Amino acid sequence: MSDVALFGELTSGSHTARFAAIAPTSWQTGTDPVGEPVQVTGGNVKFDATADVWASGSITVIAPWPGPTNELITVFGGEIFLARGVETGAGGTAWSPMGYFRVTTDTQENAAKGPIAITLDDRMATLIESELITPLVFEPGTTVQAMVETLVLDVYPLAVIEFDSDSGATVLGRQITVEENRYDGLSDLADSLGQFVYFDERGILRFADIPDADEPVWTIRAGRRGSMVQPRRSLTRVGVYNAVAAFGEGMDDTPPVFAVAYDAGPTSPTRWGGPFGKIPRRYASPFITTWSGARSAAAAMLKRSLGAPYSVSVSVVPNPALRPYMPIRLIYDDGTREVHVIDTFDLPFDASTDAGIDTRDQTTTYMRVE
Repeated sequence: MSDVALFGELTSGSHTARFAAIAPTSWQTGTDPVGEPVQVTGGNVKFDATADVWASGSITVIAPWPGPTNELITVFGGEIFLARGVETGAGGTAWSPMGYFRVTTDTQENAAKGPIAITLDDRMATLIESELITPLVFEPGTTVQAMVETLVLDVYPLAVIEFDSDSGATVLGRQITVEENRYDGLSDLADSLGQFVYFDERGILRFADIPDADEPVWTIRAGRRGSMVQPRRSLTRVGVYNAVAAFGEGMDDTPPVFAVAYDAGPTSPTRWGGPFGKIPRRYASPFITTWSGARSAAAAMLKRSLGAPYSVSVSVVPNPALRPYMPIRLIYDDGTREVHVIDTFDLPFDASTDAGIDTRDQTTTYMRVE
């Protein structure tokens, strides 16, 4: 049973939620860090596939103000590991880690004796802020892994990096210069590989493939014993495209390449050439040097946007294992069934608040790539 299915079963009826917050005493990865427990009274974490920082949020803690007696929640390098769990019976708890978060701000409205409100961002936020003093140049033949390690380990010397589909062994086909922003280089690289880059719940930097949306990982039902609390839906064409043209461009003699991915679903409301129109997005990257690379990048970027005109926002009983890009099935009061992909997931850090999910319809995923 997958984690999503397990927690879906555990939360489908009456259940007891559990929460864990640990301030690690050193840089760590994994889901069982060594550190000091933090007393949290509430908060939330939002996972967002559309944002540069995958996970961010806020918590309220009962703790001394950061200083000589409590350096663990300081903004000067402090981190907090969060996990949400559900009791399984016989004293056991199933835990779903939420990840490692740096302390971005500390606020105490009632100075000296009130609780402390902490805003949190995952480890990507520091990479984004750690701009380069001078440009970095990567020569042709450099592996993707070597480039990523150069950009990341300078900031996080103990960082762990993982690549799906063995993409770390890919070599650069031309000279690449990262001018200022490390994250821009990492993000552009991920797009060119047909992947996305983020820090996962273990605190590991991952270059991940876009998951297939064919099989829903969880069904959210309205009505008795259902997890759906209140759905709201909308349609918009603003910012929606139905084709991606991916180009390889650089300042060298490497022949330019390009490929185009189209929404070609015969029943898709945004199909290329249908009533919706022909709305392409152009993506150019020096990382693209082959036609297969251009095809992969174009297909992955279009895959992330299919179904975007129709979105649903729904409040649900919290399933702490849900994450963006996961496909879910929605069943409404009238029996209507729809498959959607999660764009954002807002997970509360208390037992009385519903979780929030923003989705896009995923009724068609048929593409044509040329």
